[in-house]
Amino acid sequence: MPRKITLRLTEDDRRLLRKIAQKDENWRVRERAQTVLYFDESRSAEEVAELMGLHVRTVSSTRTAWLAKGVESLPDLPRVGAPQKLEPHQSSQVVEWARQQPGSARDLQNRLESEGGPHVHLNTIRATLHRAGMVFKRTRHSLKKSEMK
Repeated sequence: MPRKITLRLTEDDRRLLRKIAQKDENWRVRERAQTVLYFDESRSAEEVAELMGLHVRTVSSTRTAWLAKGVESLPDLPRVGAPQKLEPHQSSQVVEWARQQPGSARDLQNRLESEGGPHVHLNTIRATLHRAGMVFKRTRHSLKKSEMK
C-alpha cells in the first residue's frame, strides 16, 4: 500500500492554491499548485502522479519543496545562461529609437553600432523589442497577382 502523506493546509493556503491553479500565467506554477492540492486530499504520490500525468519523483519533489518553503516553492528558480548582449540603457535606447522612427531591425542595428554600442545580431534587436511589447514584422508585398486582363 503506497504511503500517504497528508499536507495539512490552512483554509487560506487552499484558497490561494486554488486561485494560483486556475489563474497563474505560468503553467508550471499552476501544475505545482494543483499537485499540492491533490496531496491535501490525502492522496498518495502514485495517485497524484497518475492524475497529473507526471512522474512520481516529480510530484514527490513538489511535495517536499512545499513542506520546506511553502508558496515560495511554486515558481521556477532563476536559471543560469549567457549574459545579456545589451546593457539595460542600450536596450531602452533601441526601444526608444524604434518608437520614435519605426524602421527595420537592420536600421536599429546600424544606428546602435554608429552610436558606439556593441555589434549584436538582428535577433537580439528583435528580442529586445519583443520584450518591450513591440511586434516587429517585415513588410510583405501583396500576394495578389496583378489583375488579369
